Amino acid sequence: LIFSEVLDAFHCGATFPITAVTLSRNRATLAKYLDKNIEFAVHGFRHVDYTQLAAEAYPTHLQRAKDEFAHIGITPSGYRSPYLRQTNALLDAIQAAGFSYVSNQPVIWEVVKRDALSQSQSLHYDRAIGFYKPWKASKGLSLPRMRGNLVEIPVCLPDDEILVERLGSPPESIADAWCKILNLTYQEEGLFTLQLHPERSNACAEALAQVLG
Repeated sequence: LIFSEVLDAFHCGATFPITAVTLSRNRATLAKYLDKNIEFAVHGFRHVDYTQLAAEAYPTHLQRAKDEFAHIGITPSGYRSPYLRQTNALLDAIQAAGFSYVSNQPVIWEVVKRDALSQSQSLHYDRAIGFYKPWKASKGLSLPRMRGNLVEIPVCLPDDEILVERLGSPPESIADAWCKILNLTYQEEGLFTLQLHPERSNACAEALAQVLG
């Protein structure tokens, strides 16, 4: 609700990646947002690390997800993996399933003041970066690119998971980090794709409002 209110205040839309299982359990709730400027993208059939599944399972998971979306009248065009995890085989399956774009490739921006972090915070931050295995923004522009017939839209880090869960950042620090990314991408003619999970909209509402402002 808070997420939607912030978006409405700025006449702004968003994409909500959602697992098919979650969609199935909340069809009536999600149907209320179909007339808003909200896109629902597939976030897997279940919230699992798809790199740990056999490639043979991908087509079934993707088709079951599309079937669930179809129940409330959505033909999804986008896909984002849980944990941003993907393999070449998964990309092939996503393309074969008829999706238009995928948004899994993380790009890390050096906007966190590392010398201000505690030893514990630095450890958590490094673990997150090690898990995501992002590109470094300093090595190239944050721009969409083609992967076969799929448009791959990069995801900018640090996201809410890193800033809130890993670092325990206060709202003003979250806003500062994201506004820095926005300025850098603007200067470099890149794209700032903000990843923000709805369950953290309370903690990040102020930061989101500042970015949209």
